[in-house]
Amino acid sequence: MTLKFHMTPGSCTTGIHILLEELELPFEVNIVNLPAGDHQKPAYLAINPKGTIPTLVLDDGSALTSFQSIAYWLARRHPRKRLLSDDPFLAARTLDLLDYAVNTVHGQGFTRIFTTDVYLPESLGPHASPPRGSLPPRGLIRLGAARRRIRWTRPTRPGGPARSPSAAGPSCGRLST
Repeated sequence: MTLKFHMTPGSCTTGIHILLEELELPFEVNIVNLPAGDHQKPAYLAINPKGTIPTLVLDDGSALTSFQSIAYWLARRHPRKRLLSDDPFLAARTLDLLDYAVNTVHGQGFTRIFTTDVYLPESLGPHASPPRGSLPPRGLIRLGAARRRIRWTRPTRPGGPARSPSAAGPSCGRLST
């Protein structure tokens, strides 16, 4: 049996798709149309009760249902590709960074783009210009206005001061208004 990869193009599943291609593994792709609600249909929920993407169904029929678990399994299953260090500390640091990228950077990034009203300061108000592209009226225009008012910071030790990116170099940092 071949691996079966459930994904949505242009989503966080792209990273797993890249890993599968890089490992040159045979796999089938099943496109999950999120806007159509495919992830909430009984057939998909039977495979992944969480109704999330990505999902990788293994040769034995069991399924991995998170980016991190799939990436970890692929790395451990194919150790010669050296996707994950043999050193426990370095492997843990890699998983920590992966978790931050998937759950914080990616999650908040998509949320802030597609539901900008929730995150913009009230001072920006409803005076947005007509939309460009596929974002809603308060999307691109308000996002641009917010970006000019947002200060990027990089967290330090708990209780320590935040450093600006210019002083600390590039950062995925936290947004603060």
